[in-house]
Amino acid sequence: MQVSSKQFNNQSYEIIGKSPFDLYLYLIMKKLLALTFITIFFATVHAQSNYLLIGTYTNGGSKGIYVYKFNSSTGDFDSVSMVKTNNPSYLDISPDQKFVYAVHEIAQGGNGGEVAAFSFNKKTGELSFINQQLSGGDDPCYVSVDKTGKWIAVANYTSGSLSVLPVNKNGGLDPATTIVQNVGSSVNEERQKGPHTHSANFSPDNKFLFAADLGIDKLMFYRFNSKTGKMLDTNFVMTEPGAGPRHFAFHPMKKIIYLVEELSGSISSYNYSKTDLELLQNISALPPEYTGPAGSADIHI
Repeated sequence: MQVSSKQFNNQSYEIIGKSPFDLYLYLIMKKLLALTFITIFFATVHAQSNYLLIGTYTNGGSKGIYVYKFNSSTGDFDSVSMVKTNNPSYLDISPDQKFVYAVHEIAQGGNGGEVAAFSFNKKTGELSFINQQLSGGDDPCYVSVDKTGKWIAVANYTSGSLSVLPVNKNGGLDPATTIVQNVGSSVNEERQKGPHTHSANFSPDNKFLFAADLGIDKLMFYRFNSKTGKMLDTNFVMTEPGAGPRHFAFHPMKKIIYLVEELSGSISSYNYSKTDLELLQNISALPPEYTGPAGSADIHI
């Protein structure tokens, strides 16, 4: 496969592809400059034609969420539209691909961050703002939609909280029905003085909600009721002190979760069941000959 490397607004970019057939990690071109962002594809009727959505930090030259038409055969992309919104650093899409949810990674002087809902027109490639709600904490950095499309989970980094918000019939958001505030600290005095929830994902069977907290070295999981949005039977596993758990991915067929640890540059794999998490392996994600600073950000299968 031949891929062309491109930049826009002096930014490099990361691509996560969603074809009509499956979700796959297609291409990574990462060279962090002033801004960081996440991107998501929408499948269209043609296997080689997708939409690429890019969320950004808007304290520099960017203004919001950018939509591009992406050719998965050549790697070329063309600008389609843009919607202005505040620090949409992470995005997720509804299962029917009609709606996009974006965190507003802000704190608002202690009033908390926000999460916004947009409708997406797949014919024109345009996003339309529906509404926004408080995220249940400061500086939300991650949002995910459950498999029914009726609930979203938000990880609030600075405050170290996890929230669940209902999705109403028009795709908009209602206020959070559940907010869990983590407490504690860990051994890294610079990065782990308090909790920092960094990601939250629903399991493939939609029966569990997992959340990784970088600040307290915990991977937490809850039984999730998709009818009520309630989180039940809180449980957690501790990583190695100072590991800094960040993002994770699920095995597509087995009940295994792969957790990337930002501060140690390691990956831990766990078997999960109805009651606990069993550590299967911990291994470095860095080459054996690497001697620079450790650090990991994201993981996909």
